[in-house]
Amino acid sequence: MIPTTLFSTQESLGTFSFSKLDPINDASTLHAWVTLPYANFWLMQNYTVKDVENYYVDFNKKLNNQAYLGFLGDTPCFLIEVYDPKFDQVGEKFEHKPGDIGLHFLVAPCDAPVSGFTLSIIVALMKFIFSRNDIQRIVVEPDSRNTKLLALNKYFNLEMQEIQLKEKMAQLAFFTRANYENFIGE
Repeated sequence: MIPTTLFSTQESLGTFSFSKLDPINDASTLHAWVTLPYANFWLMQNYTVKDVENYYVDFNKKLNNQAYLGFLGDTPCFLIEVYDPKFDQVGEKFEHKPGDIGLHFLVAPCDAPVSGFTLSIIVALMKFIFSRNDIQRIVVEPDSRNTKLLALNKYFNLEMQEIQLKEKMAQLAFFTRANYENFIGE
């Protein structure tokens, strides 16, 4: 059963929807994702289910933070974390502007890859985030070794700047409302 849907959008692969993450009920699902080798950039490889639950309880308590579970139809297929970069270490690396929001996302593992799946998720999550009129710019800082995500940033013509964060070398980039309107067309 899908929790209360906050937003949904019809894309070529089907209907994507977003619900607030429930750390207690969703911890097992997330644990199965974040402990897989491809999710090593999440730094949760050795977490227990309880560790994942505690992390998201704490994450969601912070001012302007919220984790969401994304669905394709009835199937959970991605996680997004939205946060205020002004209160995060990345906020020390750029000039913060009103309407900035930070974003992390993780795609669930799949048995059979679907061409364009991650791109469809990005389009859906951009529609979700920019449905808020107060959001003007999404701040991203993927690990410099995350070649798949860096390729997607290049696809959207994002200018990246290498920065050092305490746990990683990262590529700081900004996805603006203008980028959204140019690429998504809404």
